[in-house]
Amino acid sequence: MQTPLGFSSVKFNALKSLLVKKGGYFNGDLYRFVLDGNQQLYLSKESVKNNTFIPAILIVAREFYQEEVINFPVDNKIELKKLLSLKFQQQPRTHYTICKITDGNSTVNSWQYNVKVPISPVVLPESLLLTLTVGDNQIICLENKNKNKNENSRLFAVRSQKGVYSQLRTNNITTAQRFSISVGVAQTENNKIIEQKELAQQLVLGCQQLSFPLLFSFINLPKPASTTMLLKRIFLPVSIILTIYLSISSAYLLYRDAGLQTHLIEQSQQVNQALNDQQEYDKRVKQYNALAVFLENKQTRSPIWLVLSEAFGKAQFNKISLVNDRYILRGRTAKAITLLELIVNHPLVQEAKFDSPTRTVKKQELFTISLKFIDDLNVSNKEVTQ
Repeated sequence: MQTPLGFSSVKFNALKSLLVKKGGYFNGDLYRFVLDGNQQLYLSKESVKNNTFIPAILIVAREFYQEEVINFPVDNKIELKKLLSLKFQQQPRTHYTICKITDGNSTVNSWQYNVKVPISPVVLPESLLLTLTVGDNQIICLENKNKNKNENSRLFAVRSQKGVYSQLRTNNITTAQRFSISVGVAQTENNKIIEQKELAQQLVLGCQQLSFPLLFSFINLPKPASTTMLLKRIFLPVSIILTIYLSISSAYLLYRDAGLQTHLIEQSQQVNQALNDQQEYDKRVKQYNALAVFLENKQTRSPIWLVLSEAFGKAQFNKISLVNDRYILRGRTAKAITLLELIVNHPLVQEAKFDSPTRTVKKQELFTISLKFIDDLNVSNKEVTQ
């Protein structure tokens, strides 16, 4: 099973280590969280020796608690807490969370644990943790393929705005659709099914999503005989969890701060580079404008390109040179005499001739043509332009 990268991965690994040291799972028997050779969690009953293991964090299977969503006709949080204290004051093994407070109405989720459940500083319901790993109204199904024909081998659970609903499979509740109808929650299409062997990993993912207010709802506050026992049984585990959480949060904030500082430096470098580029661009624009003004009334003194522009489509030139006021053109063409006629007839050319006999190579004629322009180029240029 993959976990998210970055801060979530660090938090997941920290919770995994904490559950291996201090966590337990109860389904009638007490199990410990154990890592296999691939660093994957699984539940082991054999690792609980002589009943001496007392978990600081205990996760309870659905068979051993009653789950209920209760509506109260009040929308004042203070009054609601007074009502809840009165309702549950005789039920010390009951924990609850306030899910929603609207106009004139409040919704509370409660979990009452069976007397067989061991006493631990933190006791968490299995259904809550499973539903925290999926989205609202997304049903998660826990399936045990090793227990064929067992009615309770499958658990359905879902979390909505009203609270958490869960149900062990019965003769009537056999599918996710029937379960969603029975609890009155609109079913989504992407239900999630996990096997019993994946349960340990999924529970850690659920613990990863616990907020501190939600976690605090499941902390037992016993009355030990001494302050030392109180610190040992309650405040020590809570302080460990709090320390780990704050350490991870601090590390994440430092990581984020370092990332932002790096990003800021990169942005500053990019801004400086952009300003330098803009200055260089402005400098080149000024140079270009000055050159354009200088060349505005200038004319080219070499008319060779005016002649060759008409010949480029008919011949391939290998070399162009100027020798004693004559341009010498060397290259190849399909018919050299046609090219010579084209050059001779140009209004800027005074005379043109072959400097050497033409040779035929691969159906192409190799030529060497020399030409000389007329003396009054300015007048001729005007004639060409006209």
